[in-house]
Amino acid sequence: GIDRKGGRKFGDQEIASPWDLTFVSEEEKIYIAMSGLHQIWELDLVTGIAQNYSGTGEEANLNSGDKQKAAWAQPSGISFLPKTGTNQKWFGIADSESSCIRLIQGDSVVNIAGGSNDPDDLFCFGDKDGKEYSAKLQHPIGITALEKAVTFEDERGVEYDILVTDTFNHKIKWVSTGSRTCRTWLDAGGNDSEFCEPSGITVGDGFVFVVDTNHHVIKYINQATSEIRVLEIPDNFQIPNMEIDGSDHLASEVDPVQVSSFSTTELRVSLLLPPALHINTEAPNSWKLSLFRGSKKISFLETQGKISENSFSLHVSADDEEEATLKISVSLFLCGDGTCTMDERTVLVPLHVIKDA
Repeated sequence: GIDRKGGRKFGDQEIASPWDLTFVSEEEKIYIAMSGLHQIWELDLVTGIAQNYSGTGEEANLNSGDKQKAAWAQPSGISFLPKTGTNQKWFGIADSESSCIRLIQGDSVVNIAGGSNDPDDLFCFGDKDGKEYSAKLQHPIGITALEKAVTFEDERGVEYDILVTDTFNHKIKWVSTGSRTCRTWLDAGGNDSEFCEPSGITVGDGFVFVVDTNHHVIKYINQATSEIRVLEIPDNFQIPNMEIDGSDHLASEVDPVQVSSFSTTELRVSLLLPPALHINTEAPNSWKLSLFRGSKKISFLETQGKISENSFSLHVSADDEEEATLKISVSLFLCGDGTCTMDERTVLVPLHVIKDA
């Protein structure tokens, strides 16, 4: 689409070449690096409305005290940066075509590292550690906020709170939003090196996960030791499957499900209905998630959603808690023999969090 304003809901809203997103759980909103429109968008998961959050739509490296008047150049990476002591929302942006890292800081957009102070110069790239415009990157794509800031003895007072993939330099670099500096962490240089055009990046439980694009693998790095390994996915890997039986009254507990402490786990839920009944797809069938018995460290990409068929998927992410119980509630409009009725079912799913899984 070419709509640079937005305001419509979910599938009714056209978008263009989204490259990355970040979830702000307190708001139940997703913020999107809308590369094809040279903008940053927001999607409200409660109202379903998607609209422009920052950027005029012009392709440029223009910073501004008004985020709507700023201009982006193919933003490809975005990460929410939780900041204590402020009610402002901060987002780190990998602005790929301008080869720089920029920051939405409340209502303002500022440069952090790389690029040119000429907003029309999109060819100011290179490979150099440094501060603000003296630092140089080449088409960075991935960006992620660190769980805990990193410091170095030779740079006292500098706290690095972001990691980026400097994609066309085949490197992983630290970035400090406080001092606006950039520093190489993992050096490489092409097909025979450790990384070849790395793109996506995220962190979890002391590890950094990198999409090593042109090596066609996922790699993970011990943040403390810088040891790099390839993530091996077993041939027999299966997504956990759960069934909600609608043939009887249900308020029961199913078998435990294991989730990884590293990343999001997908759970597939199947609805088993009596042969004579079917879901009325024109009615507002829905599911809802909640937790009890503990862990506040379990989170969901979505906490509620619509049901249009006899199965749906949930995405659960966990930290280092040992266990918790997931409550799945479904509201269904069931029809059969010319009549329809509403039915509500609940299932309890024990979650066992496996560290280093």
